[in-house]
Amino acid sequence: MKKILTVFAGALALCFAGTSCDYNEDNFEGLQDGTVATDIRTVEYTLTDADYATIANNSSNKTNAEAAGSDALAELAAIGTNKYFSSAEEVEKYVPAFLANSFPYLDNTSAVIVSYKTPVNLPEDMQALKAAKTYTVSADDYKKVWENETEFQSYVTPSTLDKLAGALSSDGLEAGDYVVVTYNYSEEEPSTGDDEPSTPDTPDTPDTPDTPDTPTVKFPGQGQYLIVAQTDDTYHTMCYVPADKSYAYPKNFTGLTPENSQIAANETSNAYAFMLEEAATEGHYHIREVTGSTRYYFNSGDFNNFSVNATLDATSTDYAFTITKNDDGTVQIKNVSTGRVLQQGDGSYTSYGLYDTQLGSYPRLYKLNADGSAYVDVTTIEAAPANNYTSVLATVKAGDEVEVKGYISAISKQGPILTDNSGSIWLYKNNDGYAVGDELTVKAKVSAYKTCLQIETANTTSIEKTGTTEVSYPTPVEMTGAMMDAELTDRTADQTAVYVKMTGTTTISSQGYVNFIVDGAAKAQGSVYGATDELKAILTDGLACTIYGYYVSISSGTYLNVIVTKVETATSAAMYASRAAVQSEKRYGYYKWDGTAFSAVDINVVQPSDYAEMGQTHGSFSDPAQDQYIPKYLNKEYPYAMEGKVAHVAYRCYKNNTTSWDVDEYTYDGTTWVKTIYFATATAQFRKANGNWKLDRSVTIDLTVEDEACVAFYQACTNWVYDNVDVAAGATPRADAGNILTSSKIEISKESPIYWVSSYGNNEYYSGASAYYCNMDWRCPNTKNWSAYAAEQFNGKSNDEVLAFWKQNTITVFDAVLEAMYPENTPENFAYATITFIAYTGSDATWTITFNATDTGVFEYAEDSLKQL
Repeated sequence: MKKILTVFAGALALCFAGTSCDYNEDNFEGLQDGTVATDIRTVEYTLTDADYATIANNSSNKTNAEAAGSDALAELAAIGTNKYFSSAEEVEKYVPAFLANSFPYLDNTSAVIVSYKTPVNLPEDMQALKAAKTYTVSADDYKKVWENETEFQSYVTPSTLDKLAGALSSDGLEAGDYVVVTYNYSEEEPSTGDDEPSTPDTPDTPDTPDTPDTPTVKFPGQGQYLIVAQTDDTYHTMCYVPADKSYAYPKNFTGLTPENSQIAANETSNAYAFMLEEAATEGHYHIREVTGSTRYYFNSGDFNNFSVNATLDATSTDYAFTITKNDDGTVQIKNVSTGRVLQQGDGSYTSYGLYDTQLGSYPRLYKLNADGSAYVDVTTIEAAPANNYTSVLATVKAGDEVEVKGYISAISKQGPILTDNSGSIWLYKNNDGYAVGDELTVKAKVSAYKTCLQIETANTTSIEKTGTTEVSYPTPVEMTGAMMDAELTDRTADQTAVYVKMTGTTTISSQGYVNFIVDGAAKAQGSVYGATDELKAILTDGLACTIYGYYVSISSGTYLNVIVTKVETATSAAMYASRAAVQSEKRYGYYKWDGTAFSAVDINVVQPSDYAEMGQTHGSFSDPAQDQYIPKYLNKEYPYAMEGKVAHVAYRCYKNNTTSWDVDEYTYDGTTWVKTIYFATATAQFRKANGNWKLDRSVTIDLTVEDEACVAFYQACTNWVYDNVDVAAGATPRADAGNILTSSKIEISKESPIYWVSSYGNNEYYSGASAYYCNMDWRCPNTKNWSAYAAEQFNGKSNDEVLAFWKQNTITVFDAVLEAMYPENTPENFAYATITFIAYTGSDATWTITFNATDTGVFEYAEDSLKQL
């Protein structure tokens, strides 16, 4: 397989000038020298994907193809479909009509150098991989995997993955077709319930530790307030009462522009304001509507918004709110009776939900000042608790890099719960022998799965056990059946763990899952997540009890998963770790249909978790980001790869407003993974004569103008002499030897001997090339500027002999630079190159030299073409 690695040298984007009079006469009949034209240019143009379609649909091209027959018509249509030219002959036939339409303003003798794509040995199997069809595993497919029409899982596991190939449908496929399959996968096998461990002795009921005081916001006094939250640069008031309504709800108001922690009063209205009053119970507050004067906010039952009542029951927790601290200066406003917390979402919604945290931000308190002109930020926070735990979990979001100092408050077979001063989070699959009370410092990246915020094993940078502590638990949110049903639809944002309790009856599924039935729930059930064998032995089928633990997620649209810490029955209570229903993740796999059966393809597929780890939030790369990420991905997949290792990578890519699958091949060169490019970029020069465009297989490099391209060419000459002549004589090799196409002059250390390249590093005496003067320095004699080595070589030689030496070496050096500049050129692309340059022999003189293209990337000097004009 031929692998084309294109080198681009921006500084060598050289100007292509007109060709000789003889060439015009021989190839462009009727083009008269001396023609007066108003717009003569040389233009470099790269065809876009849309251009190939334009060429295929060009009326002149279609007419010519129709006259040539059906094969020509098919050839022309394929150009538009494939978006490349399959041969140089196609370029010569079909590009002129495109140029006539695209560059009508250019006059005769103008040239356009067209860059186009052409295929290079694209293997048939790679073409088939790139054309893979998509396939999503259905419920019927999972039934085949699990070999059961009723008792099956909507995922595959390590023990069933091999069965997936036999469950796929081949409808619409032909032998040799590939499909990329989307399926759900879980590392955990579903429990069968076959194990019957002996019932352990019931441990003594532990003493319930004192609940630590909840840090609260210092009450800033009676007054009129705004509850304000910020998302990005937008501020929102979050407590709104429609006129003459008996309820209130959060409402976005994006006109707020706080400056110096103030909000101008005229930018709001009393509909957005409320009165904050201290309640009889310490740390509790009442919220009163401003416009209604005596109407108070409350929340009872399973409502997901504020209600407004004209009569305040000061003793009812329905009317009581706590305002607790966050480290970032925001507050949590929580109704005491329901535990529902007010929070701003992603800018499009506000939420008055059940949980301590949600995706979004908590509010701040703004109080109307004495003269009524502005609301001022008055949120003040008490000092942090005496322990050294962080308070970061209250406001974490998926993607956050965090350092959490806290303790283990619950354990399960699927990982423990980590708690700090502000909240709790699930350490998914981090089962490393932790026990309740272990103090940890965790550095990790937060992820989310099915609205559950968690810290996965793969996202953890470090976990350090720092000690042990006594664990206490907050007052649990009591989950009624109606509240549980509401969760199935209300829970839409990513959330951390919440401490809850449920009272009901256990039920054991046919697969051994421990579920929990709560009276009043029409659909929702509790599910004991990651239950240990000890806990399973306690939670026997039909047991009436109350369970306490951390509510972490919802599965199968039915089960509220709880990592249990305590079980209470009429006669006992105990602390335990817990377990819940299996969670799965989306995965991709490639399969090939051979006409009889599917087989898994050995190919690297970038998985959803990989995109997330790389920060690609849409589950795909945005072209051309894949070229940066895939080598890093392969380094992770093959940390011990040997030189020559070949890997194929399948990935999802967003390009041209469409997300689709693509496959690339990479080869490890001993240092990095290098992408195989199956399409080379070729160029063809077209020149306009008598109003028509015609392929011109010549190119002239004009070095008579002192510009960036001229400097780069002569520096390339100097670099070649250093690498191939001086180094052979004993000079120190350049750091980037092998790449002469660099415009940076050579850094020559004082210790390195000087041969043909001067100590300045931008000119040489071997052929006389000077990037400093942008010419060939052929002064004879010029001994004051020669190195001692060069002077010795010229000693005793006449001026004519030295000049002949330089001319011969100019042929050698120019030839080498041309071949480095055009490694992909073929004689069909351009047949020869003419270089025009200035040689200084005491005065400037213009010279020309021609090289014929004899093979791909190979040039030979045209005999007797080096001459002064």
